[in-house]
Amino acid sequence: MNVWRNKLLLLVAVLSVLVASFSAHSAQPCVASGSESGAPTSSTAPETAAGQAREPSSALALCVNHLKLDLPVVPSVEDGVIMVPIRAVSDFLGLTLTWDQSTQSAVGIWMGQTLELPYGKPYFRFGRQEFPLTREISVRDGALLVPSSVLEEVFHCELQLDEKSAVVNVTLPPSTMEIWGFYALGSQDYSSWTDFFGDTYPAIAPAPPADQFSGVILGWFSVRPDGTVAADGNPSGFNRPSGWPAVLIHSRIRNVPPYAMFYANNAGETLSNLLADQVLRTSLALEVERAARGFDGVVIDFEGLGSSPERIDKDACNLTEFLKYLRNLLTPEKDLIVAVPPLNGHYRGYDHKAIGEIADRVVLMAYGYEEPGRMGPTSPRKQVEEAVSLETAQVQPEKILLGVALYGTLYCQDQSGAVTLKARPAFKDWPSLEQRAGNPPRWDPDLGAWVLSWNEANLNLCAFLDRPSTIDSRLALARKYRLAGIALWRLGLMGQDGWTYLFRSASGVKLTPAPVQ
Repeated sequence: MNVWRNKLLLLVAVLSVLVASFSAHSAQPCVASGSESGAPTSSTAPETAAGQAREPSSALALCVNHLKLDLPVVPSVEDGVIMVPIRAVSDFLGLTLTWDQSTQSAVGIWMGQTLELPYGKPYFRFGRQEFPLTREISVRDGALLVPSSVLEEVFHCELQLDEKSAVVNVTLPPSTMEIWGFYALGSQDYSSWTDFFGDTYPAIAPAPPADQFSGVILGWFSVRPDGTVAADGNPSGFNRPSGWPAVLIHSRIRNVPPYAMFYANNAGETLSNLLADQVLRTSLALEVERAARGFDGVVIDFEGLGSSPERIDKDACNLTEFLKYLRNLLTPEKDLIVAVPPLNGHYRGYDHKAIGEIADRVVLMAYGYEEPGRMGPTSPRKQVEEAVSLETAQVQPEKILLGVALYGTLYCQDQSGAVTLKARPAFKDWPSLEQRAGNPPRWDPDLGAWVLSWNEANLNLCAFLDRPSTIDSRLALARKYRLAGIALWRLGLMGQDGWTYLFRSASGVKLTPAPVQ
């Protein structure tokens, strides 16, 4: 009996060892194959635990310039060190990383020097120097994670960890890009002159925002249904202001080329009908060319085409023919810019690929996503990035200016639950809205907007506001997709605080002015 008992105990002990061994083997992290992500594969990864990412003590969302990134692998805190998926950030910096199998390193060129990130090592190399790390470079699910100090020391980024919201925000170093503004629809309260020149008309500040602009788009002309061009008396508000010569003169003094914008909307399908008539279409092109003499370029903003399914192809074709004819009328040195709605928006009567081939620049108006009966920002993060991604598949990125709306949305909800869009508050109005609400707004990284809620006169009010961080996120998108820059809709809505913040993040590229006709 004792013999059988001893054999049974021996068998249990052996099984316990086998189970423990199997459990320990199963618990080892698996390094995913990642030729695309630049990570080592499981067959070539070191046998040691060094370099393999431990289970994160806390999963964090990653934002770059307040733009939230939807990633399969997110940052984490490991041994007190913030670990960041490097490829997600390198896209914004223009850095391309490749995997060197022989050295088990991710390698790239930055500022003319080689950056080497060796897997499983507590150091990295930049140029001819080796820098120590408090935590070795690791891999999780095929993504290479580096300590935050790599971003700080090499790229001069700043990282902030908001433990309350579990977000890591990477602030990129300042960049240069084209910065354009729409000078249109000004008023006493929202003066385009004041926003652009930094003082009330006709004064000019010593160092106005205009100094940072690559160009200014003057929304002074509108198109009538008969194909003629008007510079005043249009109910849309796109009219030439009194004192307009001063805008042209001082723009040129400050090396900011002025472009004439021609606006038309498709109410009652009047624009569709105009473009479908070859005689009127040709006449309009001739009028535009004449009206634009004295300006450095032409901007076409024809809105609402493709409003019904049966008009989409016809409108797109007719607009393309108009643009071709207009391009041939303009002198080679006079640029043509075309504003287009997003491909994921409401209006589809635009051949984006053809427009991108004809135009020198394309303004992507990635806003106006409001839906009746629903609360939301005019430029929701996911829709805007999707719009940019779709546009870059049709138009060369270096031709695209990302349209940035300098206004938010304010909704009210009554006791029945009905939602109404009450107003579109300007960027510079958000402090007064905060005072009215009696509480500060909260940043919603998923929406890419500041949200402010309060109750007033038995109504639930909710505002989706633009503040400096929302513009920051649009700048980040322009950098990620290598766009030419941004176009701000519109001057008069920003305010001095907004300019100060914007020019900390980006400075405008100066363009060569066209000869004045």
